[in-house]
Amino acid sequence: MSSFLHHFALASPLYLLVLVGYLLTKYWCWPTSVSDALSRFSYAIAMPAMLFRMMSDFSKMPPVDVRLLLAFFGGCLIVFVIGRILARETLNKAPRFSLAAAK
Repeated sequence: MSSFLHHFALASPLYLLVLVGYLLTKYWCWPTSVSDALSRFSYAIAMPAMLFRMMSDFSKMPPVDVRLLLAFFGGCLIVFVIGRILARETLNKAPRFSLAAAK
C-alpha cells in the first residue's frame, strides 16, 4: 500500500492541476486560450517531469515476476486474436495489414 501512496503523492500535483482547471472553466468565465495553454503545459512539461521522476526510482523496485508479464500479455494476445477472428467472421472485416503483404 505504501508504494501506491508514494506514486499517488508523486502524481497528486497533476491531479490538482486538472482539478483547478476544471473548476476554473466550470464555475468562472475562464478564457479558452488559457485552458489551451494550461493543457499544453500539462502535456509538454508536467507529465514528462512526473514520468521521469517515477522512472528514476524504478531501479530501486523489486524485479518483476515473469509469470505476471506472461499472464498479462498472454491475456492481451488472447483477446486480440478473438477480436480479429470475430471481426473477420461476423463483420467481414479483412485486416488492413498482413505479414504476407509486408514481405
